[in-house]
Amino acid sequence: MAITDIRINGERYIDREALLRGKLVLLPGDRIVEVLFSDYVYSGEASHHFLYRLDEGAWTPVHSDNNTITLTHLTPGRYTLYLRFSDATTEALSLEIKVKAPWYASTGAKVLYIVVICCLIYGAYFTIRQRKRIKQEQVEHDAQLLKAKQKENELLSDNEYLASQLRLQLLAKAGEEGVLSDDEKILLKLTKLIEENLSDTELNVNTLSELSGISSKQLYRKIKALTGMTAVAYIRDQRLKKAASLLAKGTFTVSEVMYMVGFSNASYFARCFAEAYKTLPSEYKG
Repeated sequence: MAITDIRINGERYIDREALLRGKLVLLPGDRIVEVLFSDYVYSGEASHHFLYRLDEGAWTPVHSDNNTITLTHLTPGRYTLYLRFSDATTEALSLEIKVKAPWYASTGAKVLYIVVICCLIYGAYFTIRQRKRIKQEQVEHDAQLLKAKQKENELLSDNEYLASQLRLQLLAKAGEEGVLSDDEKILLKLTKLIEENLSDTELNVNTLSELSGISSKQLYRKIKALTGMTAVAYIRDQRLKKAASLLAKGTFTVSEVMYMVGFSNASYFARCFAEAYKTLPSEYKG
């Protein structure tokens, strides 16, 4: 008795050497396996009856008309197919069968899944931490700004407030009477907008353009012509002048002043201030 042929999904198994060694390797798509065998019955001899089983399963009779064992839908793993005569007079013939797992169920794929899941978990954890940190920084920024504004309001006496309002009214009146040129009126308008939004860290040329209704291109040109500075430099200059004024009062901390004039980075604020006033904010006396 010997295995004579194997067909997989109707096609002949081509690895004959493996078959001779009693080994069969199936791919994930190999659904139907037919094992053909022969008992080499010679003329005049009676045909034999056969039994087969997979691993330790029950012995199953083989149809005597075609000497074929059909196996279907084997799950990934290792099996041993046993074949013997029904009278058990000889040792059973065996065939080792290995069914490979699909790529998505392989060990490498499982390791990849674990790595991806770990990355996703870490990414979610990192994102949550970043959001919490940003939120906390925003809360601290708002608290510092509120505290600074409260101090500023407390220091602003009625006379200072009236003087400030009177100065703005006089400038506006001068503009209405034609004392100021059109370009000077624009600069006055822009300066007032900068002062009103000085604590906004997002205040930039585009924001100023939206607030004033003046195109960014025209805004750049006017400020450069009237001050000799770029629009970005002029906004920064107004921030630093206000910072110097607040620091000179000696009432606010450097951190409070920084937030009040729209800076959010302490080292950048210190560097800009030092470039303008040749000293650090913490050492400035006015």
